[in-house]
Amino acid sequence: MKKTLLLIFIFSLSCRLWAQTEVITKIKPLTPYPIGEVVLDRESFFQFTQSAKAAIDQLFVNEQLGQDIKILIITNPQKPSDILISSKPKLTDLREEQLRKTLKQIESPITRITQYAFELNVRIEGGAIDPYLDYEPKLANPLEIRMTAFNQLSLIQKRKALKQWVFEEVIPILIFHLTSARENYQAVREIGEVLLNQKFMNEEIEKLTDLNPAYWQAIIELEKGNQVIPFSKACMQLARGEFDRAIRLLVVIRLFSDRESIPSLYFEEIFQKLASIDQALDEQINEPLELILQGKNKQAIKGLEELLTALPQSARIYCELFYAKSANLKSNEAVRKLWLESQDGVLGNDPLYPVKIKSISANSAYLNQRRISVALLFQDKDQLKSDFVNYADISLELGEYGFAGHMYWLISQYFQEENFDKRDMSSYFLYCLQKLGDERLILAYQDDYSKQFEKVEQEMEKRMKKSEVYKAFKKR
Repeated sequence: MKKTLLLIFIFSLSCRLWAQTEVITKIKPLTPYPIGEVVLDRESFFQFTQSAKAAIDQLFVNEQLGQDIKILIITNPQKPSDILISSKPKLTDLREEQLRKTLKQIESPITRITQYAFELNVRIEGGAIDPYLDYEPKLANPLEIRMTAFNQLSLIQKRKALKQWVFEEVIPILIFHLTSARENYQAVREIGEVLLNQKFMNEEIEKLTDLNPAYWQAIIELEKGNQVIPFSKACMQLARGEFDRAIRLLVVIRLFSDRESIPSLYFEEIFQKLASIDQALDEQINEPLELILQGKNKQAIKGLEELLTALPQSARIYCELFYAKSANLKSNEAVRKLWLESQDGVLGNDPLYPVKIKSISANSAYLNQRRISVALLFQDKDQLKSDFVNYADISLELGEYGFAGHMYWLISQYFQEENFDKRDMSSYFLYCLQKLGDERLILAYQDDYSKQFEKVEQEMEKRMKKSEVYKAFKKR
């Protein structure tokens, strides 16, 4: 019996030694499909993955140890792919280098516009015996890799890199999807043409969007949750370096974007890059602000002006510059004159920036207070909807009809009447369009909105006159 068992063991071992090693390779796309379908050449990708699988099979043909390997491949337009390897148990340095060299010898997949990332997950002989082992080294995801590189840039380099990335890598994806929209989405296609022709780099973005009837028609044409049209406007602003305006719009539309929509594919990276820029600004603006506290205004002004060369469209820098210059002025008239010279830098870049200025009338006192109150919104999750309506109302009162129009449209689509005192938000939306000169879309509603528009103005006036700031100024 023992002899029989020994023969069986020897036979099994012999079969095992001569059997081919089991190597299973699976492909895991990391770049979302709406981007991948634009940037990836499928034929070259297929050829690469087939060749890679065959090469991996050959490399590990005699491997006896159970092994799991993750191979992160990031393809780059016009240069070889980046290849990162992680494994459990960890491959020897020699084995890892053999694998990397083997893959680099295969012609990379062809990509255009931007990167395409995917993983090859390799399991050898059923995988690692110990299921609790961790992969070594830990692989960063493609976004983490990009952000590591971005965070190492200077402030002026970050501004340039964000503008360039949006212009060269994000907007082309938008162009593909908007210009290939179905025929009944004609207005959507028109906005795609605006991006394609790059008019936004030379003309006022407001003229191409808020003042363009096709822009609002495109917003209405698309289904709820698809905010690709206002996202396209925000990308135009980012490509022009108008970060303050873009952030306002992006924050709003992010709240109402489906997770699978094109804007949602980019929100995380855009906000991380904007946060990195904001952090760099925080660090660099502290020195001139400290100089102001020390009474060294001339030095502070010089520092702020130098900072403007890195971020020339920053409302915050312009505002701090106004405060620094006005500190030594003796008369209110001189301060008002300085404000007239400074307001385009502040409010021209961010019309809702909470700048503190002296008021010259009850009306301006109310509007100044409303602008400052924006910074107090969205502090309480339970007040999110009422704050959002208040945000829209403030924007309207400050004459930001395009921004207010975006919000009133979203309110009318998503909020119940009790969230805004049963006001007719469609009337508010159309009122904004009228102020922007879009009579065509208003007529399409086939109703006479003149009375509703009068009611909108009455409600605005009522809010102003009920304001404690307004009443206090009137009593002077």
